[in-house]
Amino acid sequence: MEQSLRPFHPVPNENERYELQGVSVLPPQGPWRFAFARGNESGSWLDPADGDHVARKHANLLKFARMASTDYRRAGAFILIRRPSIVGADMVALHARVEQGVRAEIRDRLQYERAEADVSVDRSLGRPCVRVVFHTMDRPSWPTVRKVRRGTTFWCPALTATSRFVQIGFFDEFPPGAEPLPIEEEVGRFLGSFAASAS
Repeated sequence: MEQSLRPFHPVPNENERYELQGVSVLPPQGPWRFAFARGNESGSWLDPADGDHVARKHANLLKFARMASTDYRRAGAFILIRRPSIVGADMVALHARVEQGVRAEIRDRLQYERAEADVSVDRSLGRPCVRVVFHTMDRPSWPTVRKVRRGTTFWCPALTATSRFVQIGFFDEFPPGAEPLPIEEEVGRFLGSFAASAS
């Protein structure tokens, strides 16, 4: 997610649900902003790459952003509707595919000084999903501001179409030695609202 908040709009009502292709969530609590976009599904296995910002009816990606005003700390939460996959709702096959992609990504030794990820099948969102928990640190020589990045992403078969997937998660970034933004409690309601839709 890009550094600038210009494409993002302030969340006007924390109690208003945001709908994206039949999936709805509550926004994170706190000073977050939102934008709808057309996500690039061929991006990162850890969180979706930015796409073009579009009207809601054309979007497959809903992004929430939170940034500190004086440094490079930032956080994001997102939900991406992904196109059908050959593995369908087969959780064993989905776990294997996601794990393969994640392992390949964190082996990028040009960018990362350290990169760790845990991939598991998880039911905390009220349905079986593949959960990815990751923690990376850029190399000092990486040609952008060096960052520590942490996050959790869930890959969930959609309830209304077993061949389609919902990717939902959050992350934060901060320079080494800086305090991360306090987002865990803020994104709890966002994830919980998605879990509630499964019941």
